Amino acid sequence: MRAETFKTVSVLDPLLDTESISVAEIVEFAKSRDYALVDGKWKPGDKPTIFHCREISHDLMEKYVKSVSGSKDEAEEETYRRAFECGVYLAENVVGNDGVNLDRWEPAKKRNGKPMMSAEESYRFSWNERQEIGAVVYAHSFLHRKIALCCQLPSSVLALLGHREYRHADPSPTTALAPSNETPSPDIVEALPTPA
Repeated sequence: MRAETFKTVSVLDPLLDTESISVAEIVEFAKSRDYALVDGKWKPGDKPTIFHCREISHDLMEKYVKSVSGSKDEAEEETYRRAFECGVYLAENVVGNDGVNLDRWEPAKKRNGKPMMSAEESYRFSWNERQEIGAVVYAHSFLHRKIALCCQLPSSVLALLGHREYRHADPSPTTALAPSNETPSPDIVEALPTPA
């Protein structure tokens, strides 16, 4: 069963050390959001922005997060932004627009005694962070806790993720240790047409 709170990082965070993470691991992390898969796999010297998130209550989900209008794409973007606002209650290692790094940032506003971000505060974070982390919070809150979490990245995040470099794939166990095409097998030599 999933916990009410969890922490995660963006798959696009530049401080996530993709040289120490395989593509399979990052795909598994993107789907499951199991923080243990990426914990400590940071580039030397700094840490990525770590988002501390909570499940959104059913009434807040229905009255605010899902009450959007517009085209399908616009409604989805707005839903994820609102889920980001409601679900992120703390962020570590936040770099502001002025370049200042905050070790710990919390929204100033509270709702029912819990920190809740305003729309203005959400603009402290990039559009892709709001979309990706908002989609994770939405999936975590939308699904019953007994259902395994399976997140889907928004298409904008997927497009950017494909341009990152990752650790080279390990050779397949069926890959030959020595090239096998240096000398053709006798069967192939016999099957080749003779030159005229």
